Amino acid sequence: MHSLSSLGFSSPRLKAAWLAAGAAAAAALVTLGACSDAAVSKIAAPKQLDPRAHDVLPIGALHAEILLCLDPSSAPGTYHFVITQDAFPTPEATDVVTSPMDLVPGFAGGPCVHVLQRSTTIGDNYVIDTNNGDILANFDHDNPPPGTAPYNPPGIVHIAATVPGGYTVDLNCTSDQPSLVINCSTNPTALGVNVFHGASVTYKFTGAPILEDCVLGYPFTSSNPRTRLAFNESEVLSAFGLGTGGASNELRVWYTDEHALTLGVNKVSVKDGPPNITTVTNYPSFTPQVGAIGAANPVNVGDLDITGDQRATDGFERPLFPALFITDITGLTDDVAHTDPAIRAGDWQFGGTPVPPHAVYGTWKAAAIFLDKTKNPDQRTMTPGSDPAKNHKNVGPPPATPPPAGAQDFGFSAEVVWDLNSLGLQAGHSYRLQFMVHDGDQNKTGGDVGEACANLSK
Repeated sequence: MHSLSSLGFSSPRLKAAWLAAGAAAAAALVTLGACSDAAVSKIAAPKQLDPRAHDVLPIGALHAEILLCLDPSSAPGTYHFVITQDAFPTPEATDVVTSPMDLVPGFAGGPCVHVLQRSTTIGDNYVIDTNNGDILANFDHDNPPPGTAPYNPPGIVHIAATVPGGYTVDLNCTSDQPSLVINCSTNPTALGVNVFHGASVTYKFTGAPILEDCVLGYPFTSSNPRTRLAFNESEVLSAFGLGTGGASNELRVWYTDEHALTLGVNKVSVKDGPPNITTVTNYPSFTPQVGAIGAANPVNVGDLDITGDQRATDGFERPLFPALFITDITGLTDDVAHTDPAIRAGDWQFGGTPVPPHAVYGTWKAAAIFLDKTKNPDQRTMTPGSDPAKNHKNVGPPPATPPPAGAQDFGFSAEVVWDLNSLGLQAGHSYRLQFMVHDGDQNKTGGDVGEACANLSK
């Protein structure tokens, strides 16, 4: 935190009850190809088909290969996989890798390894003798003779990846039978792949983000008047940091002041004339955060306009709602004076786009704006709402997180959260994050606002 001071093969002759259960379990998984013969014959081992090249793509039922792939753009590191298998009821399901393996991005011969590599087809010419449970070969699977039923043997290869703490995983699964859910499940730590059709599974690991100190650099003199503007209430930002555990991709900022946080604007009144008519626009009431945060569930901060008559900005045009500004600084280095505009291109001072928070916990209030266009020049007045009861450092139950030890307490506290996964940030890139909040009294010229920044590496 920053403060501002995880084979055994069955024999060809199986018990009828076991086979019936196996066939029923597999019936929803696969429908295989066919071949035929004129006579019924019991066999000790299934017929071997012509060998097929193991590296032929695209994958498919004829190859029945399973490829485990590691995206080369994954975060640097060694990734651990464990491959296990169900008991296969026919002896063709050979060459399944069952020992653990460690892979690194860009490994030699990559990006894929064979988990199942087979030169024969399983089950496409088998039927079951419904009287005694024998497996019979050389029959039309889709048109079994009397007294038999199609044989769809079950068989799943399981891949379990160890996901380092704080890392996220994107899993892409390609199959020749996409309608079969079990053929390619999407749980990176317990993935199951049907062995009777080809499949390719690709893991992409994104490392836990790293938050580091940055230098704001403001105010400084330049041709841009915004760089000269001082932020007079930066002490209201008591601490900031990344969440922990499953919340490691959340930027958390804690606010404290003698007045509640200004969460934004819920009403704009515009007086124009003649004939001196006042138009009032009410914005949706602020809502507390409920459920998982993210782009699909943002907190409501009211008016989001930053230009025009309806703009929710202070006297210096800074957003009144908590705002995050992002600059991709990959490969860039700040100058000694900490005034490099390239490093700060996405800051508010250089016209960056504000991103409202995805969650807010604790206490807050709204503000109202009155714009009088009958005056020359126009006059804008911002009036803060009333304070709720003081909450000190109690920002609410989880998923809210109390301020870190040592953070100051001026009576009112809030936690403002941005979900980094919802911001379109790219793995392997570095970003400058500038964030600002307004306090609850706004009694200084241009507005009372605090700002801070951090550098993020994905």
